[in-house]
Amino acid sequence: MELPITIFLMISFFIGVHASGRIKGKVKNFYIAGNIIPFWVLALSLTGQAIEMGGTQDNATFAISSGFWAGAILPIGIGMSLLILGFFFAKPLHDMKLMTLPDFYFRKFGKWVELLASIISVTGMIILLAGNLAGIGILLNYALGVDPIPAMIVIAVIVMIYTTAGGLFAVTWNDVLHVSVMFIGFTAALVWIIANNDTSVLVNVISEKFSWEPFYKSEQGALLTWASLLALALGDVVALDFMERIFAAKTADYARKSCLLSGGITIFVGIAFALLGIMATLYIEDGATGNVFLNFVRDSLPVGIGTMVFMGLIAACISTLDGATMACSTVITKNIIQSQFPNLVPKRQLLFFSRFACLPVTIIAIIIAIINPVPGDLLILAFDVVFAGLFVPLTLGIYWKKSNKYAALISIIVASTARIILQFVIPEDLAGLATLIPPVLSLITFVSISLFLDKKTLPENEVTAYPARG
Repeated sequence: MELPITIFLMISFFIGVHASGRIKGKVKNFYIAGNIIPFWVLALSLTGQAIEMGGTQDNATFAISSGFWAGAILPIGIGMSLLILGFFFAKPLHDMKLMTLPDFYFRKFGKWVELLASIISVTGMIILLAGNLAGIGILLNYALGVDPIPAMIVIAVIVMIYTTAGGLFAVTWNDVLHVSVMFIGFTAALVWIIANNDTSVLVNVISEKFSWEPFYKSEQGALLTWASLLALALGDVVALDFMERIFAAKTADYARKSCLLSGGITIFVGIAFALLGIMATLYIEDGATGNVFLNFVRDSLPVGIGTMVFMGLIAACISTLDGATMACSTVITKNIIQSQFPNLVPKRQLLFFSRFACLPVTIIAIIIAIINPVPGDLLILAFDVVFAGLFVPLTLGIYWKKSNKYAALISIIVASTARIILQFVIPEDLAGLATLIPPVLSLITFVSISLFLDKKTLPENEVTAYPARG
């Protein structure tokens, strides 16, 4: 198992480094791959970014322990966010010719809203990055028996180097490799388990783990189920890693269609992987300890198929790691440092500093992953952060003409502060309210202030748009 996994990691590294030749010293090439990514690459890249640790290994593990929806809700929520992006956001945002998502907040609401949006979205991305790094450590520990922390650090360094070298070109072309490996490994495992078990047995074991009660019974965690689904479906709309791919699309139509296709694929793969986890219970002994799904992959599947599944799980993590690293470094450099301190990062040195920013982003994510190596918890928290404060200003900023910078600024502050407070005051049995209340507050605040400060009472440049930076 060691040799195939090592070869796979080295191929990823060399693809990324080779892509450095496409940058040619241009910031646009590093940030959004020169706006030339074709439809099929973009669709696979978005799929690779969407299918990560939470949608694969955690999905199967939660489905085994708590039922189908406990696992499948993660990839279904993320897949829904891509569908929402495709239907409502991809075209208008691509048409604005942005380089990062916070560029929208600057264009619409000014630099202080841009700063807040950048800090919040980067925080969410770093948490997502940490969650997948923790997942990599767990996977390599089970697959190769290595210590998870050194393994995690090695992978983080590999990803950082090729992302720094090749920018979004490296990320998107690696996604094609990663998604291909995922599909081969996951399909082989499903085919094997279906071929080696009676259909009636499989149907029975799935039916035992499937119930609609998590959506309407409070004792089955209905509140938390809905909170998780909305945090992923709406919070991930404001995800930097998805947006950088939308901006990289060759046309707005490519951006829209690739979101729709990848959303459908993500939901399909997520459902299939939850079912794979449930069917794996046929091979798991009662009272088994540790990560029972990874034990199944390592000990019950044929070696070749088990190796491919592990490679697919690793690919799912890496395809998210490089995109998150890329997104954080560009936003930190362009929308936080250069925006607030233009003399500190001159325009001619933006590419250099964007590459350098990959290093501190990686270090911070490693520290978080070591302190809290629980990928599933980190995934939900990552999208909770952006859902609370940023979804409403983005949506109404696009579709409501009365939007203004004061409404955006105050709604972000109110909703984000509320999310922090509720984290500590909401009882555990009502934990879902900590996710659901802040975006509602954001909407009420935004609409109220916008209506109070009708655009007729404000100078035009405080209502509609700020010019794009050169």
